[in-house]
Amino acid sequence: MNTNALKGILWMLLTTLLFVLVTAVVRYIGDAIPASQAAFIRYVIGTIILLPFIIPLIRKSITRKDLIIYISSSLLCFSMICSF
Repeated sequence: MNTNALKGILWMLLTTLLFVLVTAVVRYIGDAIPASQAAFIRYVIGTIILLPFIIPLIRKSITRKDLIIYISSSLLCFSMICSF
């Protein structure tokens, strides 16, 4: 089997496992917290898992223009979420 194919399979298995674990944590918490907080917890866990991969990419390839676009789109999305 091709090494890249094996890596892809392992990444898919890891992703599936992590998705199931995050879903289990949110379901375990259940009705104890509102749905918005459960979603927040889910996204925080996802961000923590992705940080080791995101940080090297940011250090390598982000420009000032990209940073302004990312921040402005994040603020726009945040303001839309808060309006509901």
